[in-house]
Amino acid sequence: MGINKIWLPFSADIGLIFILFICIGNIISKKNLLNIIVRDNTMFVLVLLIWILCLKFGPIELAVRSYPYGMICILGGVSGTIVVFRVSEIIDKRCRVFSNILLWYGRNSIYILGFHYIESMLIPYRNIFEFDNIKSIKILTIIIKIAFISILNIILQLCFNIKILYKKEEKNENTYNRC
Repeated sequence: MGINKIWLPFSADIGLIFILFICIGNIISKKNLLNIIVRDNTMFVLVLLIWILCLKFGPIELAVRSYPYGMICILGGVSGTIVVFRVSEIIDKRCRVFSNILLWYGRNSIYILGFHYIESMLIPYRNIFEFDNIKSIKILTIIIKIAFISILNIILQLCFNIKILYKKEEKNENTYNRC
């Protein structure tokens, strides 16, 4: 159906693919395979090679319903997830500063997603920078986007925290006045 651009309402067709990923994750969890794969260097290298091989065939792109090699794409998605898990563990153990930065972005990812949507509609990056396949300009644009969205997120959090503090003080005053 996806090849013919026939999409089900509410992205139910993508949901069916996600169910497959959930089932695979459930099996991996029940059999404790993630710990076995991540702890055994030989198994991890094998999973890494499978992921790289699957990327050669073509990546999975669920948003546009593109999984041209079916189960190979699913295998690539699962093995890629395992690789990201292992790399995340290594970063967490060996580089605390970078780990804390990634943790902050993870905690604020929903806000960042929302700001990115608004920011991409308001700021015409294509008109500001010329995109003639100059990678340095594209990288600069990505850095500017990340900085802008991060600063906006920090400002929102500060405003939200100030509002919470103000409400707590107001509540304390009302409690004090009642006594």
